[in-house]
Amino acid sequence: MKTMKTILVLWILLCAIVLPTSAELTDADLNNIRLIVKEEIKEEIKPIKAEITSIKADIGTLKENVARLDGRLTGIEKQVAHATNVTYGFIALIVVAIGIPAWRGKRERDQERKNRISQTGNRNAQTAKDCKSITNEHAQQEQLGLKYDYDRKNRIRLSFRLS
Repeated sequence: MKTMKTILVLWILLCAIVLPTSAELTDADLNNIRLIVKEEIKEEIKPIKAEITSIKADIGTLKENVARLDGRLTGIEKQVAHATNVTYGFIALIVVAIGIPAWRGKRERDQERKNRISQTGNRNAQTAKDCKSITNEHAQQEQLGLKYDYDRKNRIRLSFRLS
């Protein structure tokens, strides 16, 4: 019997523990839970909303800065394009300033070369005449007994032959 008493006490205790867990929530309980959850969410959302507002303000400021920088870059691009065009102009002027005189100089050098060639031809004819006269002089000098030649320093050395 004692075991029966123990079993009965345990059974009542078990039922007492299980009884609150099987109870259902009422609409008032659910509304209270919802109200508490909403208040907690509102408290959590307030700093997030403030942060979003500050981020939107920062984005607006960044858009203004980007627009200002875009205007500056457009101005800089125009300046760079202008400087590039001026540089191309200077390069063209330098090419013209150096190229035309060089071209004229080449033409003049070619003409000078042609003149020299014709003068060289005239000189060659004169040299041939001079060589003939020198050869004739040598022949006459040898008949007289004079002989000359060059030493190592290209100096003329005369010798006489007595007959």
